[in-house]
Amino acid sequence: MFYSFKKTSFLFLALLFSTSIIAQDDYWQQHVDYTINVKLNDVDNVINADMTLVYTNNSKVELNELYFHLWPNAYRDRSSALTQQLLEEGNTSLYFATEVERGYIDGISFKVGGANASHELDNKHIDIAKLILPEPLPPGEKVTITTPFMVKIPSSKFSRLGQKNESFQLTQWYPKPAVYDKKGWHAYPYLNQGEFFSEFGKFTVNITVPSKYIVAATGVLQNTDELEWLNLIANKSEKSTFIKKDNSEFKTLTYIQDNVHDFAWFASKDFNVGKEVFALPGTDREITAWTFFPDTERDLWKEATTYAKDGVIHYSRYVGEYPYDVVTAVHAPLSAGAGMEYPTITVIGNSGAANVLETVIVHEVGHNWFYGILGSNEREHAWMDEGVNTYYEATYYIKRDKYPNDNLNENLMSTVPIVSKLFDTDRLNYMELYKYLYTIVGSSGYSQQANMRGDNFGSANYGLVVYMKVGALLYELKNYLGEEAFNNCMKEYYSEYKFKHPYPEDMQKVFERTSGEDLDWFFKDVLNTKEDVDYKIKGIKKYDDRTIVKVKNNSNLSVPVSITQYHQDKIVNEEYAKGFVGDSILVIKLIDSADRIMIANKGAIDINEKDNHIRTKGIFKKWNKINFKFIGYPERSDRSTIFYTPAIDYNYYDKMSLGASFYNSFLQTKKFEYVITPMYGFGSNELIGRVYTNYNFIFKSSKIQSVVLDAELDYFNYSKNKLELEAGNPTTEYQKYLRVNPSVEVNFRKKKFRSSINESLVLENKSIHKNKFNYDVINGIYKEVDVWNHLYNLSYNYSNKRVLDPYEILFSSEFSEEHSKLSATFSQSFTYGKSPGEFGFRIFTGAFIFDDSELNDYRFRLSGWQGKNDYAFDNAFFGRTETDGLWSQQTVLNDGAFKIPTIIGQTRDWLAAINLNASFPGLKLIGAFADFGTFENAGNTLANEEKILYDAGLYLDLGNFLKVYFPLAKSDDIKKSLDTNNVNFGEQIRFELKISRLRIQELRKSLFK
Repeated sequence: MFYSFKKTSFLFLALLFSTSIIAQDDYWQQHVDYTINVKLNDVDNVINADMTLVYTNNSKVELNELYFHLWPNAYRDRSSALTQQLLEEGNTSLYFATEVERGYIDGISFKVGGANASHELDNKHIDIAKLILPEPLPPGEKVTITTPFMVKIPSSKFSRLGQKNESFQLTQWYPKPAVYDKKGWHAYPYLNQGEFFSEFGKFTVNITVPSKYIVAATGVLQNTDELEWLNLIANKSEKSTFIKKDNSEFKTLTYIQDNVHDFAWFASKDFNVGKEVFALPGTDREITAWTFFPDTERDLWKEATTYAKDGVIHYSRYVGEYPYDVVTAVHAPLSAGAGMEYPTITVIGNSGAANVLETVIVHEVGHNWFYGILGSNEREHAWMDEGVNTYYEATYYIKRDKYPNDNLNENLMSTVPIVSKLFDTDRLNYMELYKYLYTIVGSSGYSQQANMRGDNFGSANYGLVVYMKVGALLYELKNYLGEEAFNNCMKEYYSEYKFKHPYPEDMQKVFERTSGEDLDWFFKDVLNTKEDVDYKIKGIKKYDDRTIVKVKNNSNLSVPVSITQYHQDKIVNEEYAKGFVGDSILVIKLIDSADRIMIANKGAIDINEKDNHIRTKGIFKKWNKINFKFIGYPERSDRSTIFYTPAIDYNYYDKMSLGASFYNSFLQTKKFEYVITPMYGFGSNELIGRVYTNYNFIFKSSKIQSVVLDAELDYFNYSKNKLELEAGNPTTEYQKYLRVNPSVEVNFRKKKFRSSINESLVLENKSIHKNKFNYDVINGIYKEVDVWNHLYNLSYNYSNKRVLDPYEILFSSEFSEEHSKLSATFSQSFTYGKSPGEFGFRIFTGAFIFDDSELNDYRFRLSGWQGKNDYAFDNAFFGRTETDGLWSQQTVLNDGAFKIPTIIGQTRDWLAAINLNASFPGLKLIGAFADFGTFENAGNTLANEEKILYDAGLYLDLGNFLKVYFPLAKSDDIKKSLDTNNVNFGEQIRFELKISRLRIQELRKSLFK
């Protein structure tokens, strides 16, 4: 059926408008005016200050206390929320920081109306304080609050407040009242991920610094002589010629700005200055763009004022007029992201390329609108600033205001055009790229809803969901409403809520009133679920002059849908229909020339557009053309893509092996995925290779996150020998193995998304076929025989991969027709010392239930495994069956995991071991190990007299790839055994190569865990 979106009645609009007026009349927000005097001590990296603020209570209730942010305390000790968040992200820098590197705020002594007032720190967060008012503050009244304070400035390597090499970044540096609004107090600890919410007011800040420092700050500089100096050195090629001649030791600079909710400043002796004065189009106002950057960034920043100017013009055109007289960008050391916004000023880290710098400056300048002027609660609703701002950052390029073409090749990727060609990104605009990048997490099942607290997002999702998904969602909403209507909505939202604190419901109200549309489906559904739309065309049928398109919505989101007809990839007709859940029939008039129909949601992201196409003619209407592409790239939805890349492998028998991998998925998760890797072994002169397939079942809401059906096939050579297959005719024969490994992996959902705990259950079958050569004693020759070995394994893994003191528990049961055994492994490591060092231990226990096998392949072993012990071919050995030489010394630390090679401790009954290791503080390259173990018949034979065996020594740790073990001490029984077999010290050295097969599936999973 047809559906055209019509405007609602004038009466309904009038009702909405009148309701809005009532709501606005009821709106209130607090007001804070600041006067701050601050002096920089660049020797001790300290600022000393005093502050006077006038707090106006515009609420409807009497206030007995005020909450303050003391955010420099986030750097004070290990207990802070910032330290804990950094640890969640694997960053131990602040946790192990020295006292010199740390920072804090101190010396606070509040007075309220001239009377002393007490304050108390929050029980949980040392960067939140409650000020007890001597007298209640009635509605509509003001109170003057004063306090001195000092801040020890931390190192810049932690977050946003910091200092490095006489460059100072003073952000979130003063005692700041928390926001109090209709939803109560919003007192938050300082975080890297999860930004800020502050009260609007006027700032007058007097900054005293040593005279040779150049300062960049929020607001308008009031000092005429300093302005003259900055004008003199602005845009000059040699700054040193224009060093200010000042006989005084210090200078005091005054900055004033009204209608802002924060103040930041930056000081450096190394700043160069850029300046550009421009007229704001459509107004009679002039705005000054300033840039401050060190000598090392001179060439890169030569156009930076233009970037800032262009950003201001772009946002003013499409959102609303920039209300301030200055816009500033400054380069400084920055640990939290590539850029960070403050009112009228933004700080930028290292960019590396001019087009990247332009993108970051435009994005951060744009935050003057979304965060600055529209002061939404970034901690609770991060999408309202980051997501909306990302949309306008992208349209800066897409709108072609500056660039004639809207593709990434001309802009972001132009520094490496070969990359854009390689990954086919030159056909994409920014928003299409953002949409694609989001589908990486959306298709994996690890997405999160957009509208929630910023500190609840996983690190990857904070970028992929908050920025890119929301930016793409707004782009789709613009397509649904129409560009003019969307622009009108945003301009009305800006006009109504500038210098206020809007919430999502406020934005929705303005958009609905202005557009005349009911947008619950977008603001209440799409933004508040981790689910994505998934429309699918089931088929088409033609009836006279009408065509029926059968469509299914696999999601629970009812969003509007478009039906687009194409002729040779050009649009010939487009219609719109209501959203629906389940199956529906859409009736259209098919254009004669149309050869393809596509459906697409409007206002959301379709997580799988592959099934959104159908051809109008032919037998296989849903069959897509096959596309071959190198490595990987954002796929076309109307193509079936096979990716390919070179493959290389090595083992001692096949030698160097070359081939290619062919696969159907890159970064996005598909239900069915495959990787086929045929290779040629130049040592064996044979075709070898590997095939990997998996089928993904992803669950939207249950205790199970996903179930993955895997199947892997490996075919390689694992041994070579000179044998006589005919009497008197020795030949070199290779032994081959074929390993078929189907499995079922169940991944359990985390209780909290940011948790470092992972839990999984795996059931697998390992069927190994080997060709072996048995000696025929009667005929004196070798005969080739084929052997199949079928194993089954059920394992449960529980791990906490936290950066401090991680641990892992593994329960495993293995069985076949001939044997059954159980094992349990617990391992944990601990960090210690200030450097720090690491101490770890592992406990292993294993026991057989029965063992009727004729061979000893399945035995537990006290020693770590050599290749010949890896009976299931689970691990990667370069020389799997070598008994001497370098490759025979490769080990995998299974079972007892002794580092020294020993034949003692092989058992078909039970075995237990504990393994200890410790790295030295400040010297992680070298560590010590010790292993202790026992087994069923330890000490009960003539060859083995000790109940407890041990080895100990040093290891060389070359990162996550290689460890080399040097045994220096061992049990007498082990020593006797090695001496009997003439194993010298060099042959006792073992190395562990941590080789894992590179699977894009595992890479994707690691992004979101």
